[in-house]
Amino acid sequence: MGLQVPWPMLLLAFVLGHDYDLPGQLAIAVFALGTAWITWRTGGLEAAIALHVVNNLAASLVGFGGIGDLAATEVGWPVALADAAAVAAFVLWVEHRIVRARPVSPASRAGSLDSPGRPGGR
Repeated sequence: MGLQVPWPMLLLAFVLGHDYDLPGQLAIAVFALGTAWITWRTGGLEAAIALHVVNNLAASLVGFGGIGDLAATEVGWPVALADAAAVAAFVLWVEHRIVRARPVSPASRAGSLDSPGRPGGR
């Protein structure tokens, strides 16, 4: 049996850990799914941690610059959609640069597809 990713629990944990309005919660859900996906695909936490650091740094810079409120719980659709688009762009970049750019030998093509981020997977 291959790697079983507990998607519903990951999503629930991330969403319940944040107190936002509906657009903000949907953006958090996209973030949770994106970080779970890249963690699974790469076989490590590094890319997900990088995304989280950049996301929090960007939010902090916006708050420190007086453009936004770091304590706000109302996000609104434009910000939520922009955040979801940024997460999607990062996930696609990781897919292209880290996972798909790995050299694949003919012997590993016959390996298990259950753990794509590990040797023998795709």
